[in-house]
Amino acid sequence: MVHESAQPPDRSPTTPPDLVDIWALWQAAEGKARRTINNRVTMLRAFEAHASCPPQAATPTQIAAYLGRPLAPNTRASYYSYFAVWYDWLQAADRRSDNPMAAIRRPKTRRTATRVMSDEALIAALSDPGIFPDRIRLMVMLAAFQGLRIHEIAKLHSDDFDLTSGTLLIEGKGGHIDERPLHPLIEEEARRQPAGFWFPTQRTTGGPISPQWASSLVARAFAKAGFDITAHGGRHRFATKLLRAGIDIRQVQYAMRHSSIQATSRYLAPDPEILGDAIAEALSDPREGRRRRPSKRKPNNANNNQADRKQQGSQRGVPESSNNDCVNDGG
Repeated sequence: MVHESAQPPDRSPTTPPDLVDIWALWQAAEGKARRTINNRVTMLRAFEAHASCPPQAATPTQIAAYLGRPLAPNTRASYYSYFAVWYDWLQAADRRSDNPMAAIRRPKTRRTATRVMSDEALIAALSDPGIFPDRIRLMVMLAAFQGLRIHEIAKLHSDDFDLTSGTLLIEGKGGHIDERPLHPLIEEEARRQPAGFWFPTQRTTGGPISPQWASSLVARAFAKAGFDITAHGGRHRFATKLLRAGIDIRQVQYAMRHSSIQATSRYLAPDPEILGDAIAEALSDPREGRRRRPSKRKPNNANNNQADRKQQGSQRGVPESSNNDCVNDGG
């Protein structure tokens, strides 16, 4: 089924087809998510207005000028990837012979550490209805206890829940549908929710709120409560808590719905306290005379040392077997 947003507008037979609209149809046919298609099309339309030329005819210089504007590093990298797949498609569809992206290097991204939602922040969201009304509280719970992304939270529908089996259908990145077990707290909330979207828009369309608006609501509520945290911090908390509880990282990867374990590892925040205790335990002061696990490799003079210990034990009147037991225990 082709999404309405991906359909080209009606044109007269004499009007040449718009390649961006055709590309949107191709992406829908490939199963790309509506959000992905809309983001790509919106960027190309903005570029067309900026460069005053059709995007299929752009030069490397025009593309570089657009990417060189003051943009956040990750936004610039996303735009670069949109241009790359666009010109790859033009070449594959025999709409353009050259690829202008070959002259432009991929921009660097800045990896920023997302703050993990603290216990204090989560408690505030669960217990302060003045700052966190029901729908914002539910958004926080879905991130912290179910590990959902904000765009997955925004479009959540009652039909996504199977309360008989205790599972949730999640439409994630790229339109992938996954089924995961429900957290008991989320299951309780689901039994109280009416049919329809959990977070409907206030407009007459009857659809869900936008992910951007949902993200803004959560961030502003936390800021009002005195916390510099976003909804995504709840997803970080979800993964981090699972790992520290001893859950295998492969299981965490499955819960997070990541395609690679490398993606999961980026969500697992280190704990300075745990690291500090481990360093203190592993790197103790050698002057304390702490017993160490014996090496399996015996020194060359092991036989001589054993004979000396036997002789010392006989002089103290201690049987050899008892002395050997003490040596083994003390090793």
